[in-house]
Amino acid sequence: MLCEEQKRFHSLLCLEAQRKGMVLPMVSLIYVSDYMKTVEHLGTASIKAYLETKAIPTSLHTVYEKDDLASFVLTLPYDSHYFGFPLFHSNTKRVYELIKIIKKHFPKSIIFVGGPFATLASEKVLNDCLDIDFIVLGDGELPTYNAIQLCEKNSTLEGADSILTRCDQNKKVPGVVNLKEISWPARDYLEKSISEGNRNAKIYASRG
Repeated sequence: MLCEEQKRFHSLLCLEAQRKGMVLPMVSLIYVSDYMKTVEHLGTASIKAYLETKAIPTSLHTVYEKDDLASFVLTLPYDSHYFGFPLFHSNTKRVYELIKIIKKHFPKSIIFVGGPFATLASEKVLNDCLDIDFIVLGDGELPTYNAIQLCEKNSTLEGADSILTRCDQNKKVPGVVNLKEISWPARDYLEKSISEGNRNAKIYASRG
């Protein structure tokens, strides 16, 4: 759920958008975790930080093995319109289950996935879960922002760089971001992770 600081930030953005006659989309990025304790997923955290530099309200969420998916969906921001997931070979089944439930509660929502597995097995992912609207290939910061901008304008995604849909005829290339040109990841889960006794930093290389 959104913390008080995030709610205030979202409210300010919405007020500014109303003043300009715009409607801001709300993005929820959801990490379906294999762990029992709180861990940070820096991929979604980096996308959140980037989207918020573009004035797009974004919230981070984590689903753990013990969590009931139907109950979890009830905790999501009511005004969410976009839902994004990092996809791994180990969590695909549970992600697909969660997406189906989200579609029932948010029938007009737009669903996307990304990450190494989704990038490498993109066609299979689209075939396996028909509720997924598009896949972000490679690094997700800029492609996700561009896809949201196009969706908000009711424009087609077929020509968007590093975004794959079922209608795409051309081969798409995974996105690559210059780390010096993006913000530091949002650290929403850092304090909670430390409070649960996590003292080790795990480092593994994967951009998209």
